[in-house]
Amino acid sequence: MISKLLRCSLLVALIFTFFQALAENNSWLIGNWLHTYDPDGDTQDRLTFAEDGKFTTTEVSSGRKIDGSYLVRTDMVKINLTRQEKIFMKIDLTYDESKSKLYYKSGKSGNTSYYTKMK
Repeated sequence: MISKLLRCSLLVALIFTFFQALAENNSWLIGNWLHTYDPDGDTQDRLTFAEDGKFTTTEVSSGRKIDGSYLVRTDMVKINLTRQEKIFMKIDLTYDESKSKLYYKSGKSGNTSYYTKMK
C-alpha cells in the first residue's frame, strides 16, 4: 500500500516537474513579436504568445486579429490559426540558437522574413 502511494506521488512530482521545466524553457517566447523584416513587403503584423498556448496575430495598420494556438518543438514553433474553432491555416516558424528572432519562409516567394521580440 505504501509502495503504491509512494510510486503515485513520485509520478505526480515527475509530471509536475516536466511541465514546469517545459514552461520555463518556453518563457523566451511569451510576449509580443513584431514583423521587422519582410523582403516581400507584406503588411506588418504582431504575434502574441501567451503562457497557456494561445496565440494571436494582429495586423498593425488595421488592428485586425486572428486567434489560434501554438506548440514549441525542438527547432520550431508550430502555429494553428483558427476561425469558428476550426483550424484554417498552419504556420511553422523557426528560430536560431539565441532565440532572438522567429523566421517565416514564404511558400509563395521562398523568401524568409523575421519577427523580433518587443520590449
